[in-house]
Amino acid sequence: MAFGRLKQFFLMAVFPFAALCSESPMAPPLSEIPLSDASGLVIKHKRVFLNGTTAPYNASLLKTEEGFLLFFSHDDWLPKGSSYPTEKSSYTKDKRMGVARLDSDFTHTEEKVRFLTPPKHWKKSTIKWIDPRVFTIDGTVYVLTFFYKRNKSSKNVWISTICPKTLAFSDPKNIRTHTGHMERNWVPLISEDLNPRSLSFVYTPYPTVVGTMDLVKRKAPLSDHLFAPSSPPQWKWGNLCGGTHALLVGESYLSFFHSNVLTEEGKRCYVMGACTFSKDPPHQLLSISPYPIVFEGMYSSKVDGRIGPLGNPRWNARLDRVIFPCGLVPDTDETGKEIFHVSCGENDVGIRIVTIDKSKLFESLIPVS
Repeated sequence: MAFGRLKQFFLMAVFPFAALCSESPMAPPLSEIPLSDASGLVIKHKRVFLNGTTAPYNASLLKTEEGFLLFFSHDDWLPKGSSYPTEKSSYTKDKRMGVARLDSDFTHTEEKVRFLTPPKHWKKSTIKWIDPRVFTIDGTVYVLTFFYKRNKSSKNVWISTICPKTLAFSDPKNIRTHTGHMERNWVPLISEDLNPRSLSFVYTPYPTVVGTMDLVKRKAPLSDHLFAPSSPPQWKWGNLCGGTHALLVGESYLSFFHSNVLTEEGKRCYVMGACTFSKDPPHQLLSISPYPIVFEGMYSSKVDGRIGPLGNPRWNARLDRVIFPCGLVPDTDETGKEIFHVSCGENDVGIRIVTIDKSKLFESLIPVS
């Protein structure tokens, strides 16, 4: 009995993340990860609630003079009469995209959000409009969105422009990719001197595949270049997948990515990390987080005690925990310290803004050989 108590104490002390997420067993590599808020890498984080929504998620962030604009995905899954956070909800199973104004503390300042309407020539019942990514080129705000239309999944990458003051969108335009499968996680490489006629993006982080997007002709052919380091990154938590756009910081591009591992129950647990790419083509992968960025309170977003869309038990049964970085904004705090705000979807039912210490982040990254 004494040995059992001692073992329990040891596990709680050495593996705080496993204790935090003890609702279901975690994959062994995940249980050994130190908390990033304990090291000061994560300064703070906040769950964002939006008036007039049920369960917004996978949000991208844009800084404005008044605060922030938040672009997000939304599933109308909740049953009628739900009190969280509005009584107006349904089982419609629609996927929509919305935009909301936030103040400097990431609090929603409006009575309700604005939901965006898909192109008129597409029937609402056949498409899903998901996971916006917002970025600015030469003063113009672009929103990269991803559609899924039955039997036409290779034409689902769309680009729009938006006026930050009026929130008026231009008509979304299809970027012809001809890849033959569904697209979702492109990583545009954003710097101050970009030419919208040749916007580069990382198609896959590793091996690194780079494409070039023409925002005028609406084309994005993939380049023939594929770069793989001499040895794979020291990342044992699944394949690297896109997340936020990449910002030029100094002499390299910084982005936050996601991957997933399986728990002992065979469910997917999503994690996030940071990585950098070279400033010049072929934009190869330079460095990466040594382990996922995790913090106390992570994965706590729930609706009616569950994660995932409540109207889809098949998908919900596959999920264990989800963190999905979509937006990246550089900023400074009240002391002048340089920070990053990373907007994330959490558990497919919530939005969380994670504030990262810039210097500690770059100190933590390890080179990729």
